[in-house]
Parts: sequence; structure tokens; C-alpha cells
Amino acid sequence: MLTVETPATVRSSAYEGEMVDGVSFFIKATSHPEALQGKTLYLIAEIPDAGLFQPQPLVSIDTSGTSGSVQLVGLDAPDGARTYSGNITIHACLDPQCNSPLTVVNSRIPYEIRVLKGLSLGTEEITLAADFGTMPTPAGVSVQLPDDVASWDISPTYNADFRVFKVTRDTTGATPRIGISANTLALPDTSMDEFVTVTATTARGATLRRSLHMVQATGAVHGRAWAFQRPEVTFEMPSSGPGTSETISADALFPGGDSDRFRFVGVSYEWPAAAQNDPRRDAWLRYDQPSESSTGTQPSQQYGINLSADRCYNDVCLPAGTYRAVMHYTYSPAGGGVQNVDYTVTLKLLP
Repeated sequence: MLTVETPATVRSSAYEGEMVDGVSFFIKATSHPEALQGKTLYLIAEIPDAGLFQPQPLVSIDTSGTSGSVQLVGLDAPDGARTYSGNITIHACLDPQCNSPLTVVNSRIPYEIRVLKGLSLGTEEITLAADFGTMPTPAGVSVQLPDDVASWDISPTYNADFRVFKVTRDTTGATPRIGISANTLALPDTSMDEFVTVTATTARGATLRRSLHMVQATGAVHGRAWAFQRPEVTFEMPSSGPGTSETISADALFPGGDSDRFRFVGVSYEWPAAAQNDPRRDAWLRYDQPSESSTGTQPSQQYGINLSADRCYNDVCLPAGTYRAVMHYTYSPAGGGVQNVDYTVTLKLLP
């Protein structure tokens, strides 16, 4: 005869998507342990509710063969808040098919496992689609939060212009949402993707996470010979602190592969009245691109343009205000006339 010594009951709770606590049952031979000498002891756990624990428990028998344990390994709690209850039954046998069962005292252990409303998203993948040269329509994904949520956030914070997507939290409506918009364009018949993790912290101190996969799909050309990767670039910087911005890619895209017909002409600037006499007013933009004097540029589908802004030079910094630079290009497609192309870059220095 064997006895389940602990536990007498099983009670736990887990949020949807959070791992259910594991359970270990300790079992000991309490009558005629010598009858087990030289024999193989099989311990089996019967659980009415599937989906709470892994189907194969971890079983261990001590070297004497007179005691052991059955460890149930928890799974991620299923979706749907509810309470699971019943009895876990421990069987002890001398063969794997349990044709030779042994008596087990306290073999039926009551359990109650509560699955609480957790963190979930309206979808785990969202695609923003548009034809070449057109920005996709922004979209949103609903967020279901735990009833006892203390805070929630998005990581990384995709709100910078150098990202493919701009992602924001929207808490203005009855249901929290994630707002998603595209920052960049791509060549036709291509896609770009990024991931964001939504995290919720509950009043119990639990941290719940869900991942959202964001895809931008670019379709047909529909007569567009070129487009900039970003419709425009805006640098926003405080008037104090680091004087150099991040670098942003603003490539010109050419589905026909004739980037060699795209030429840089120059830059014109506008500045606020406070910078009228500042020698940096028309020297803050930094650009890395094929030389305007180059005539041997190889044709491709991309004309690389990397931009950054410097608000200071030798510790002399621009005053607060809005500055604009217009980059001038020409495009001379085969069989067509010369087109003038302008690209605007804005620098906002906050007070």
C-alpha cells in the first residue's frame, strides 16, 4: 500500500497565457514496502482537464524503491477566464498498463485552478498594404487588459522616424488600442516587418507579455517611376543636450532600376528670425549620398540618402525655432524630359 502524503489539495491561479503553477505529489510505501523490492513501480497521474499540465509528468522513484514523486509541469493557461476543478487521481502499478494496480491512500486530490482574464491582442499579426509610392492607411489593434492591471506599455517604443513603423498607445476609447502607421515606403512586391512587445503589470505583481508582428507590404507600381522612401523627414530636438540627431535613411526608390538618372543639385534653407545672423542657419543638415558631380553612378533601384542634423558647431548652437531645408534633384528618365524633384527636411528645435 502507498500513501500520497502531500499535497492534500491543489489551489492556484494564473492569467490567460501565463504558465500554470506546477504541482509535485510525494508518495510513500506505508505498508509492506518489502513487496516492492526488485520490482518496477509505475506512478500515473489522471487529470480530467487537459491543457493545464504537460501530458507527460515527471516521475522519480528513490533508490530504495519505496517512495517517489509525480511532478505535473504547468502549461500556459488557456484563453478564457474560468475555474477548473475536480480531482487528480494518482495510480500506482507494477506494469505500465496498470494491470497490476496497488492500493493508494489519499489517491484523489481535489484541485481548483482559476484562470484569470489576462493580456491579449485583437490579432498577433497585422499587415499594412499599399501600392508603390503610397503610404498605407494607419491601423489599430485592440488590447484586452487584465481586470487588475496596474500599468501597460509597448517595447521597444516605435515612435522614431528611423523605424519602419510608428506605434502608439491609444487609451482614449472604451477599449485600449495600439495605433500603427508606416514611416517608410518600399520597392514594389516587397515587404518589411518589425515586432513589438506589449507588456502588462498586474496588481499582484505579475508581468504578462504578448508579441505583435507588423508587416508592411508594397504592391504594384501603377505608373510611378520613383518615390522617396519617406515622404519627408522631420528632426525634433531639444535646444539643450546632445547636438546631433540620429541618422535617417530617406533613399529615393526606382522600380525601373534607373537611379543613375537621378542627380543632386543643391540645398536651399529657411530659418526663423532668431537665427538670421547665425552662421549655422544654413549648415545644420548632414547628408550622405552619391556625389552630385558623379557621372559614373551604377544604375540600381535605390539612390541612397542618409540624413542627420547638427544643431551645434564648436559649442555654438542654433536658437530654438523651426528650420527647413529643401534638397533639389533632377530626374532624367530615358525618353522623357528633365524633372525637378524637391525633398523637404525640417529641424524643430524645442525651447
